[in-house]
Amino acid sequence: MTVWQDLKYGWRQLMSAPAFAVIAVTTFALGIGATTAIFSAVYAVVLQPFPFPEPDRVVAVGERFRGSTLSAVSPGNFTDWRSQASSFSELAARSFVSVNMSTADVPERVLGAAVTHNYFSVFQVPTLLGRTFMPSSTTRTPSFTM
Repeated sequence: MTVWQDLKYGWRQLMSAPAFAVIAVTTFALGIGATTAIFSAVYAVVLQPFPFPEPDRVVAVGERFRGSTLSAVSPGNFTDWRSQASSFSELAARSFVSVNMSTADVPERVLGAAVTHNYFSVFQVPTLLGRTFMPSSTTRTPSFTM
């Protein structure tokens, strides 16, 4: 039997039981749709590579106190780590901050980040316009979370 004959035979069988054919086609459609949706979510969250070069060379470090979860690093400890680190080519820090922005008399609370001046060079991300931060442009040291 050829493939063409198999397809004709399958079509005849489906047409002889139309209710079964509708259920079979609907089941296949739902299965394909669910599989596509789950794969799209997994790809976006797990499989898609990070949008910067050499993501396998970037690690997050932090402090842990007596079995607690990873917590914010004090600015003094971060400064010591950066000056004494020999295993890392660069260390940068960031701290999430909540700030107010207003345009046309409409204030809005937005989430931002306070970062060290070398934050973008760690990820090797160039600016689209202008320049990144200079070492002297930091006016205060935030409490860093890594």
